[in-house]
Amino acid sequence: DPTGSGKFALCTGAGFFMDVLRSGLFESLGSNPPFGNITEVNYGPLSDPAAGAAAALFPLSVNGMRPDFRPPMTFKANFGIQVQIPVDSVLDVNYVTSQTRHNVRRVDINQVSPAMQAANPGININALRPYQGYTSILMYESSASSNYNGLQVGLNRRYQKGLTYGVAYTFSKALDDGSADSTQAENVYNFRAEKSHSDFDRNHILAINYIYELPFWRHGQHFHQKALGGWKLSGINQFQSGPWLTP
Repeated sequence: DPTGSGKFALCTGAGFFMDVLRSGLFESLGSNPPFGNITEVNYGPLSDPAAGAAAALFPLSVNGMRPDFRPPMTFKANFGIQVQIPVDSVLDVNYVTSQTRHNVRRVDINQVSPAMQAANPGININALRPYQGYTSILMYESSASSNYNGLQVGLNRRYQKGLTYGVAYTFSKALDDGSADSTQAENVYNFRAEKSHSDFDRNHILAINYIYELPFWRHGQHFHQKALGGWKLSGINQFQSGPWLTP
């Protein structure tokens, strides 16, 4: 409170945070052969299912985790002002940022490059893979990143003269090259092309809440005063941008 008036305040904070990997991330590696195997038999009659054609066990698809895996790290910071304004209200204006590195995503290290596919039309893609004998080799790695920047504005009035309300508006942008630990890069040879709006990015969010005590017939002994007086109007409304769509 630099002015000492109790009506103006500066607020700021910052910190580094380390994430904990979710349970189930390592368990998925247990589905690799020989620990987990699935055999399919197709087009067999009910009287003799084994007479059908068995699906090939090879080439295999396996999961893995990078040996240089690092836990995700986030830097968060905010700076804002809080001002008491007329009509018994308080105005908040804040800038908020969140920068995350070493986010988790899945990468197919056995992916055939687009250039290789274009140069070998009509050839089985498994014959072009870097690691022969396997189809996809999906590796969990901590190579993704994300950033959030937002302007958050709030206007609040405590209950005075039968009216209280709150208005919160956020204008923000969230960008990343992997929105979840299950996100798989479309082209592992060009991570820069993965960067775009996050799956959960909503650029505009407006939330309004209010309670208004109707000013008439608050007191009285007549029937219409008791029946129609003392009522309140209240509501919570939220408006926001829709989700982003891919082509």
